[in-house]
Amino acid sequence: MNSFKYFLLTKIRLSNYFIILLITFGVVTLLVDKVFLDKAALTLFSANSFLYGFYISPIIKTQNDRIDKLHELVRKEATKIYEIALYSKRLSTQAHRKTLQLLQNYIVSLSDGDKYIQGEEEYEKLMSFLGAYDSEDGGKDQYKEIMKAGFSIQQNRAEIDLTLNKKVYRNEWIVMLILFSITIMFISIIEIPNIFVLQLIPPVLCTGLSMLIVILMKKSTLTHKKAKTIWQPMKELSKSNFNQLIK
Repeated sequence: MNSFKYFLLTKIRLSNYFIILLITFGVVTLLVDKVFLDKAALTLFSANSFLYGFYISPIIKTQNDRIDKLHELVRKEATKIYEIALYSKRLSTQAHRKTLQLLQNYIVSLSDGDKYIQGEEEYEKLMSFLGAYDSEDGGKDQYKEIMKAGFSIQQNRAEIDLTLNKKVYRNEWIVMLILFSITIMFISIIEIPNIFVLQLIPPVLCTGLSMLIVILMKKSTLTHKKAKTIWQPMKELSKSNFNQLIK
């Protein structure tokens, strides 16, 4: 994500976007020439508006579900990491300390979606160490529970990886932007009675339609307010001095 796009998605609040868009469309609707739309043009406008709403609504819902799923999966993974640390107390002192260190390294790699994929290497180091550990050295039953939790993490990682990739792709953006542009154009040029309240409708409507695009973009890139706390369980584990969390 380039710096300019990152700035637009993370530094500008949705309330600020609303004000900026409202002013912009207020100026645009005042300056563009208005035309009277006949029945055929109004039918085309209605069909296009319907298609825009019909297409974007399920995509926004999918992104909402995606964020909720990621919240659930990350919390589940944090629980499994805690389980491994807890069960490792029954292993030998050396194995316990090594396990905690490997867990700490793994947790650090799980602070956001971009780093999550890189965490596979740290996870493999953890599982390689546990797989080579001699369970007869102490805590045989606990070792079985550790390996069970470790394999659960791998299953969870696969689900997170799959969910992270359920973003909005270019072909979907193209279709949405075509329908969006046509809808905005019709709203901007349509001639309406010269009544103050009615004159406010076009810029407000254009702003609302544009906000749908902005919100969808934020949700797809996981920069929406709802998505900002997805990785919080991992960050809290990392900041909690994990080696002191379980002694």
